[in-house]
Amino acid sequence: MANRRFLSLQRLEISRNAQAFVVLRRGVRVSHRPRKIWSLWQSSLTVVVFLVASSALVAGQSRIQKNSNETIAMLKRAVVIVRTVDREGKPLLQGSGFFISADLIVTNMHVIKDADLIQIEMFAGSVQEVQSVVALNEKEDLALLRLKEPEINVAVLQLADSAPVEGEPILVMSNPRDHQWKLTQGRIGPTWQFKDTGKRIQITALILPGSSGGPVVNQDGRLVGIAAMHMDGSDDLNFAVPAASLRALQATTNLAFLRHSVSGQ
Repeated sequence: MANRRFLSLQRLEISRNAQAFVVLRRGVRVSHRPRKIWSLWQSSLTVVVFLVASSALVAGQSRIQKNSNETIAMLKRAVVIVRTVDREGKPLLQGSGFFISADLIVTNMHVIKDADLIQIEMFAGSVQEVQSVVALNEKEDLALLRLKEPEINVAVLQLADSAPVEGEPILVMSNPRDHQWKLTQGRIGPTWQFKDTGKRIQITALILPGSSGGPVVNQDGRLVGIAAMHMDGSDDLNFAVPAASLRALQATTNLAFLRHSVSGQ
């Protein structure tokens, strides 16, 4: 009787061991339990990696959102509405512009063409008349305007250190009709060389009537171009004057001012 009980216990123990181990044909014994533990460890590691990656992604998106909000707020304070009036007091064109100093504004030359009076409206609501046109470049379609009084509560845009690369994301803020301080996003396209004008950068951001003269900035809020024209058609193309053209105009203006100061002495 005791032997039968002993044999039953042995069989029970063998049955339990059979559940825990597999005997291969070559006689190597492999446990199932470590595989379950290994799978559980892999799953836990995957969850941890996913949570870390998700946290980094959320943090990155928060930084991008913060930078975008700061850039948009800065652009609103830098961008202006440019309105022109003829000699009879009749409105001509409305365009956009932006500050490069407290009393100096950049816009397109075609925006102020034939104007007898140029008015500038800031985002805060103040309005000033332009005292003088400091410089013009018809080929590059650029104009520098000086206000009668410097504006204190405005943002001044800085030019990018290098030319933008194709595919680079951009922001354009301008004042098309019925859409003041409108923000559009896009990317840099190829650079075109037109016969009667200088170089133009193609952009995917839409340029509407009134957008001319608005700044095209990169993700750092640095100026890479000036919104200039839209070409209707099947391709629906938009173009900006390169910031390098503005830099050249500034250099010419500064040189002319220096020569005038020297000759005045």
